Amino acid sequence: MERDRRFYIRLTREEYELLEKLAEEDEETHSRNKKKNMSAFIRKQIFTGSSLEQGLTEKLKDVEYQVRKIGVNINQVAAKANSSYVSGKDVEVLLAALDSVDIQFLEMTRKLEESYGGY
Repeated sequence: MERDRRFYIRLTREEYELLEKLAEEDEETHSRNKKKNMSAFIRKQIFTGSSLEQGLTEKLKDVEYQVRKIGVNINQVAAKANSSYVSGKDVEVLLAALDSVDIQFLEMTRKLEESYGGY
């Protein structure tokens, strides 16, 4: 198929560097000599969807799992509190789970900003 149409886009230096990095990492779109092919990478992203979204979906599933675990821990702590028995260990487990979710959200936020920053 002959590609006879051109499309121009303006990017910041940071956006271009990110695009280059992503194209380099996507071996599926490399040319026969194993070098990145930015045009092939961009076409793949436009017509088949972004691999960034897949990574983000995996992160979201992990955060969902962490939130469920926290919910279970909160229920356990609440049940013990209602029975007048809450140990320091229970509170530590709950705080550790909350810290884990906080880290996951920070990672997702960073990834979203890298991927979709000014859009």
